[in-house]
Amino acid sequence: LLMRADLSRFLQEGGQLLAMAASGSQDLSLAANFATRVRNAWQGFRGEDHDGPSLHLQPLYAGTMKIMLECQDVLPLAVCMDPKNPTTELGSITRVRTEDDCHRVMDWIAAAHQRGTGITTVYHDAEDDLLTNIRAAISR
Repeated sequence: LLMRADLSRFLQEGGQLLAMAASGSQDLSLAANFATRVRNAWQGFRGEDHDGPSLHLQPLYAGTMKIMLECQDVLPLAVCMDPKNPTTELGSITRVRTEDDCHRVMDWIAAAHQRGTGITTVYHDAEDDLLTNIRAAISR
């Protein structure tokens, strides 16, 4: 109740609260063989060692981080609407002051998603060559 009163007062004074729910790409579905090769290469590149499905959350970009930093307070939310693994986990209101704070919010969302679904969930805090190459291959 104390948090609710503080939040209400904060919002009445013109403050903002940004709710963040990440989107990700799960098991690329171009062609089964290509998706398997890409997934295996991705896991090897990242040092991951698992056989099950995985969800990869793309990096936050400058515009998203700018919005987060301008709002200052972020409410992290992990959601999976897949009927096989439904989950919703609401985090604590988090003050973000730096880009690292923004990335920590995304790390929390990834961990909460993984806890709730059992699906390996990885937040990529920066573009890497493999991600860039995969996007280029998909766009062709």
